[in-house]
Amino acid sequence: MPKKIIIFIMLCFCLITLFSNAVLAQTPPDNTEETTAPETSSLLDNLKSAGTGAKYEVKSQSANNAIPNTIGQIVAIVLSFVGSIFLILTVFSGFQWMTAGGNEDKVKQARTRLINSIMGLVITVAAYFITYLISTTLLS
Repeated sequence: MPKKIIIFIMLCFCLITLFSNAVLAQTPPDNTEETTAPETSSLLDNLKSAGTGAKYEVKSQSANNAIPNTIGQIVAIVLSFVGSIFLILTVFSGFQWMTAGGNEDKVKQARTRLINSIMGLVITVAAYFITYLISTTLLS
């Protein structure tokens, strides 16, 4: 019975992380006279001038970046799902190792699962870096 409860909790956790979205700030409206208040317009100009003063490129979002951004968001969701699986496997393996009670088979099984989950995390981080490099190359 406890095994079913643990599996149910892990499944719920995975589903919550899979279907949740990050809450982002609202994008400012276009810089037109009708929709932008004077304070907002000067604030945006100040931010742009601060960015260019710090030698950052100030780019505007265009339709050309829509597909790579969408692909990047999908990859980020998948990688966060894999990261949450790593967290669950690590906690479960640590719990099994601590409660093994001197049973060599349980310790060996927990250690193997822990090593495999760490290797999976390394592969996931490598996939993230490869995706980051490819996306920055495509966008530039």
